[in-house]
Amino acid sequence: MKTYKDLTGTKKGKLEVICLDHHNRTHRSWICRCDCGNIESVRASALLSASGRTQCTECRPHNEPQHALERTYNSWKAMRQRCLNPSHTHYIYYGRRGIAIDPMWDSFENFLADMGLRPEGTTLDRRNPNGNYTKDNCRWATPTEQGQNKRRTKV
Repeated sequence: MKTYKDLTGTKKGKLEVICLDHHNRTHRSWICRCDCGNIESVRASALLSASGRTQCTECRPHNEPQHALERTYNSWKAMRQRCLNPSHTHYIYYGRRGIAIDPMWDSFENFLADMGLRPEGTTLDRRNPNGNYTKDNCRWATPTEQGQNKRRTKV
């Protein structure tokens, strides 16, 4: 049987974990109380991730910035997996080819400062497909833009 860390009594930003949400059968979730008084169920993964939730839905001025932050974090995490994890499916196209990541981007905060929030409908793209992941070589691009920027389309 898998054991889970008990988050009861812990606090993340404005959210205090009250107890495990036994009603959510699909995801491990916790009942949390926000400083504003709202109580809601929050996924454990959302509480524990680096870009995790720190306030209730009502306290957020608009949900889009949080979703954009999650998209940005996921892109950063995927970039690192492709380049640094030999077990990753696409490592042969990135890490094995010698595609490196700017050491400043070991920190998600530095990556976010350089790239900004990831707009919806875009993914991380390298302008020079043979170049490294650096501030000057990366952009947020649509699938069409990325399709025109593949190694096999470069002359």
